[in-house]
Amino acid sequence: MRVRLHRSLMYICMVQELDLRQTIVKHFILAAGLVALSAGMAQALTGNWAKCTSSDALQAIEGCSVIIDARRETPLNLSIAYNNRGNARAGLGKYDTAIADLSEAIRLNPKLPQIRYNRGKAYAGQGQAKSALEDYDAVLKANPDDSDAYLNRGNLHASLGNVEGAINDYISALRLRPEFASAYYNKGKLKLDYGKYILAIPDFDAAIQLNPSDFEAYNARGEARLGSGLISRAMQDFEKAIELAPKYADAYANRCAVYTKRGKIDQAIADCNTALTLDSGLASAFLNRGLAHAQRGDHASAIKDFDAALKRKPGQVQTYKARGSSYTSVGNLASAVKDYSEAIRLNPNDQDAYNLRGGVYARNGDIELALADYEKRYKLGGPTIVQNAQSYLWDKGHYRGKFDGVYGDEMRRALRACIADPNC
Repeated sequence: MRVRLHRSLMYICMVQELDLRQTIVKHFILAAGLVALSAGMAQALTGNWAKCTSSDALQAIEGCSVIIDARRETPLNLSIAYNNRGNARAGLGKYDTAIADLSEAIRLNPKLPQIRYNRGKAYAGQGQAKSALEDYDAVLKANPDDSDAYLNRGNLHASLGNVEGAINDYISALRLRPEFASAYYNKGKLKLDYGKYILAIPDFDAAIQLNPSDFEAYNARGEARLGSGLISRAMQDFEKAIELAPKYADAYANRCAVYTKRGKIDQAIADCNTALTLDSGLASAFLNRGLAHAQRGDHASAIKDFDAALKRKPGQVQTYKARGSSYTSVGNLASAVKDYSEAIRLNPNDQDAYNLRGGVYARNGDIELALADYEKRYKLGGPTIVQNAQSYLWDKGHYRGKFDGVYGDEMRRALRACIADPNC
């Protein structure tokens, strides 16, 4: 499985949340000799073992089930049959029965750490991150040189918000396997997810150097470059991703965002349309097409796209802010406040959302509510944001204090006067 801060409403590149690459399951073949039976029965069992060790999930389940139900194998061999059936079920998304099989395999063969590795993957697939962590901890205690386990445990730490733990595990995986492209990729994606765009780029550089045909790594590096303001180089990456994978919808959606940023609205909409033809449920394509419509001034079409984006991917702060901006532009201030408030609920530290909602309150004449939102923005943004506001208020003739980045009584009076001034 493969694997994103507030930024200007002119460009929002939605990234798949914690869509990190994992290593494959550890699949086993028969570890001990078959029980001596009649020639016909032995041949039948051999055939079932061939199915049980197959990469085809349905065949593996069928073959392993016959072996398990026969109960003629040693505990060691039965543990392998349970392991392989558990892996097959996990591959089909049947995590409850997969975990039951893998737990039985561990009971029969508690000293084989690879089975706990597989159960850890099944727990992770089911969303039981803490149980998965316990399994990976046990695997790494038994085998501290398992780079795959470090990668997958790093993914779990990332899903739990433990960024430091995730990064440390990716670094450990790379120390053991310096050419582990997926570890570089995941390390870069995690940095990208937390808005560390510049820091993410070298990780994607390394992933691409190790695998020059990795279109997802080109796309992710493009996102990091775009977030860093490297617009032309981001475009090169998105175009390379499209060259390598002409049906990769995410790259078209991202290139759509670049075209919008460059003011090439027709090309932007065409790219987002292509993305939606390839993947009709891609929320980022609806979002970025909505932003293109909004830049053109077609807010009715923009709002429809933002609605579609939220339907497919609820809880996206960027989309609520974008739709709130379009509602503001068409004068639907109540809906704008509702969207900005939802963005704040989802991310109480989003200073941009407070600023946007404060602007709507000011437009409504709700001076105290506007004042409270602007003050919250200054508290979150710190001295630099306050200093910028002091400069703005000076230019509007409401502030004559120091440009010291300190929000005090004099600035508060100036801000209140500005909110009440239609020309401020």
